[in-house]
Amino acid sequence: MKKLITFQIIFVLFAVIFTMSSANAGGWKKSYHAGTFDKNLNYMGGTEIMSLTSHKGKLYAATGMWMNSIPLPDSIGAQILVKESPGKKWKLDYQTGKQILRVDCLASITLGTDGKGNKLSQPVNLLVAGLWDTGSPLAAAATVAVRDDEKNKWVTTDLLKFPAGNYQAMIRAIGTHKDRITGVDHVFAAFAGIIYRGMYDSTVPGQIRWESKPEIIKNAIDRLMSFGECNGELYAAIKPAIYKRIDGPTPAWEKVCEYTTFPGDKPSSQGGSSGMRGLTAIPNPKGDGELLLMALEGRNPKIVYLDPADNNSITTDLDLSAFFKEQWGAGMVYVLTAYNDMVSVTDPNTGEALLMMGILVSTDVHNPDNSASTWYLVRHPDATYTVHEISYIFDLRGSPQKLVGTRTIRVSPFAGDNGQVLYFGGFDCANRTSHNTAWIYSTDIDTALGH
Repeated sequence: MKKLITFQIIFVLFAVIFTMSSANAGGWKKSYHAGTFDKNLNYMGGTEIMSLTSHKGKLYAATGMWMNSIPLPDSIGAQILVKESPGKKWKLDYQTGKQILRVDCLASITLGTDGKGNKLSQPVNLLVAGLWDTGSPLAAAATVAVRDDEKNKWVTTDLLKFPAGNYQAMIRAIGTHKDRITGVDHVFAAFAGIIYRGMYDSTVPGQIRWESKPEIIKNAIDRLMSFGECNGELYAAIKPAIYKRIDGPTPAWEKVCEYTTFPGDKPSSQGGSSGMRGLTAIPNPKGDGELLLMALEGRNPKIVYLDPADNNSITTDLDLSAFFKEQWGAGMVYVLTAYNDMVSVTDPNTGEALLMMGILVSTDVHNPDNSASTWYLVRHPDATYTVHEISYIFDLRGSPQKLVGTRTIRVSPFAGDNGQVLYFGGFDCANRTSHNTAWIYSTDIDTALGH
């Protein structure tokens, strides 16, 4: 009898703990936490959620295994997960090989022409991923994966292969652009300062025909972190400069500005700043055309904009050190803003167009090592900013009880949510050993905007 009572008590305790782990917190819900199985008993892990992407009415998540406490040969490779509706749980959509450390970027792209500029009868919508190949135990390759939605499988293409040896290859950004001279819709993928160009071709696996030679080779040891269009022109950020594409049959890239990060900075591969991130076009409040907004990572963090009409001048939109000192009374250590992009949302109360961007912030008092929370920024049309918090929701699995960095934000693609639900994902290992720390939370837009 005592054993039965003891068992019942343990069962109740586990039920309470499980309920707590699934509970809401201030309007937030836990959508995914790494270290679980999908309905098909596929294991889903990850130290980081790299990006969330909407594609054909579904929500996809790219994961990474960087800094996993289990060595890669004994672990799984990076994954792509999918959530098909608000009521369905996440499930595995693509399992990479063990040598793939992260799905570094994930983008849903639309191409409206073929490689000759001929208009397609219907635009083609493709889900494209850039992978980080560690080159272990095989030789590394700069690889792009494209989802075949009809066959529910992923098709990989190696843009650049390396000989056996100590090589790694990562494709951190995917971009699209219609050449204003030729009229061709292109997709771009970058390994460091090497940019490859592709175009729609229904006859090749993955429906993208990648050119064998890169369009540009810059002597860069840092990653190309972001593509962005502004005034119909394509830009790219490769520390320590911003480049613009010169369209035409023989395209070129020109450097339009350079910047500094902070004294003593190292290449990002050695733990230094990655430079500018999140290239996003915004209306020019002082005239016609657009400005290019971007975020500078590091110990001198800023959000700035480039004005093409003013000799590509750079102007500070927000000094993040001063901003967080005013908000929290804290000295600045390091800030990383707009990991992948800046997400446009509409305030349901005012109808204003806002920009949301995830952050990793380390200050004297609000340090991720000492707090379970993470934060994100909202930019308002008058160029003012507000900072908002995501609080950790208890989880049963014993992973580190911290969120540590909002990497990605996405508006729900599900029709029933009517654009009023947002998904947030992240964890930044920040050179710390981690395991099953990737997370995805969701909330309604009013809660997200602090209404």
